[in-house]
Amino acid sequence: MLAFPPQPHAPHPSWVTLPADPAAYAQQLYAVLRKLDAAGLEEICVEVLPPSPVWLALRDRLTRAVHGSGR
Repeated sequence: MLAFPPQPHAPHPSWVTLPADPAAYAQQLYAVLRKLDAAGLEEICVEVLPPSPVWLALRDRLTRAVHGSGR
């Protein structure tokens, strides 16, 4: 699970907390996704990003990834 802080009280090994700042989130996102993919997980869940305009590009990229569109 990729999520914003705070992390649950009982951390799960596959729970990854990313920054709540869009620029820092973007900087870390792809490295974290590659790491989780390499771990052989069947599914990667991502917390819904805020609806504000500063998150628009990241929301678009994640939506395209979910639906298999590289455009």
